[in-house]
Amino acid sequence: MAGKSSGKELTDLPGVGTATAKKLKDAGLNTVAKIRKAGRDGLTAAGISAPTAARILKGMAQEAGSKATTAAKNATKKVSETAAKTVKQASKTAAKTAAKAAVKQSVKKVVQRAGRTDRKVLSAKEEGRKGKTLKTPSLKDILKSRKK
Repeated sequence: MAGKSSGKELTDLPGVGTATAKKLKDAGLNTVAKIRKAGRDGLTAAGISAPTAARILKGMAQEAGSKATTAAKNATKKVSETAAKTVKQASKTAAKTAAKAAVKQSVKKVVQRAGRTDRKVLSAKEEGRKGKTLKTPSLKDILKSRKK
């Protein structure tokens, strides 16, 4: 079974049919790496004609080039996707930071405004009171003031 699968691998190469694959196997060139290492001279020594050997090696080189191109495209795509994710994350982080800063500023303003009193505090004489004790409104008075 192992011989058949290596034969199929060889016949996938351009210019290699079943007869050429058999010649290559008989010469001990049963893998793509061994064929590449053997070169043109090794293929002609295995009984393959020089033009066929050249076609096989050229096809292997083109296949390797297309694999490298595909790998480069995939790497470029992966890098651009990673960069896009990083930019998206950075923008989210910046938006969160800006939102937190805006909330802090608005809280500061509210706290500053709460510290100020818009009403003038009247002294005891100005309110018409005699002593320093403040007059506490009754529940009835508070409810009346809310209805208005």
